[in-house]
Amino acid sequence: MCRMKRKKDGLAYYHIIVRGSSEITLFRSKEDKAQFLKYLKKYKELFDVYILSFCIMDTHAHLLIYSNGADISKVMHGINLSYAMYYNRTYNRHGHVFSDRFKSKIIYGQGAIKRVSAYIHNNPKDIKGFRDHVESYEYSSMKEYCGGNSKIENSFINIYIILNYFGKDPIKSRIEHLAYVKARLGLKIDDIDINDINDIKNINEDKSHGENLQWEKDVWEYISGTKIIKRVVHPDKIIEFLCEKFHIFKDDFLIKYSRKVSEYRAIAVFLMRRYCDMNFKDISYVIGNLTLASLSSLCSKGQIIISKNEEYKDVIKEFLNSNIAAEIS
Repeated sequence: MCRMKRKKDGLAYYHIIVRGSSEITLFRSKEDKAQFLKYLKKYKELFDVYILSFCIMDTHAHLLIYSNGADISKVMHGINLSYAMYYNRTYNRHGHVFSDRFKSKIIYGQGAIKRVSAYIHNNPKDIKGFRDHVESYEYSSMKEYCGGNSKIENSFINIYIILNYFGKDPIKSRIEHLAYVKARLGLKIDDIDINDINDIKNINEDKSHGENLQWEKDVWEYISGTKIIKRVVHPDKIIEFLCEKFHIFKDDFLIKYSRKVSEYRAIAVFLMRRYCDMNFKDISYVIGNLTLASLSSLCSKGQIIISKNEEYKDVIKEFLNSNIAAEIS
């Protein structure tokens, strides 16, 4: 029997569910959950999507993602494949890790987005000790919404889109959001005391960082009002942009083992993966017939270079602002 074609939309908010196969526990340890989050962050940055909410349980995980023009199947394929390889390597096993392809449902409207996010954050409710304190569950973005920093790095979560639905005051919006999430479990809003929520309390009392309590205007803009980033740029345009910016010849750029342009090639692969709707096999025809493993390594290298090297930190911004990239906005 044929599987139904997945519904996709470049402007969509997706509720994503991934589950482990029946014979395994998908996340056996804290290290497994932390590793999954590392891959979530990696592919979030690679494809420039927004992660609004997540919760990782032992047998499954929930995600709320805004696609921002990206193909959600490619995003999730990268995350799941990376985690499956890690899992099989860690536990010395072979075979499927996930029970099936990931489940996705497009979420329409502000009310539905709020409800789905609350549902995701309330997943730990059946774990002993967490029903009244889901915000304390470590492997969830709920703690981030309360203003705290959990033991894992959640800074890649975009909390502002949903908090914007509850007001623009950085304290009140968090309290209203927390009240809404708990009300979905039948808890009375009056039962919530800010003094019991240390993370929100700390924001309220931290006068030394008062300037951080005001959201930047662009952060608060409702995302559906912004331009979608289309992933249709021609790969030659990326090469032309990099050659012009860094004053290199195209012939040098395409030399397979040229150390001189290795960093530029890495950046090119990263940009092609993000903006050209191409897989590594497609990119190999453009960049010089490299193996898929080599291209994957180059893509990761390009991502790291852009994020950590001061010389290249503005490459994406300049590319998006260039005439070459006008066709993707």
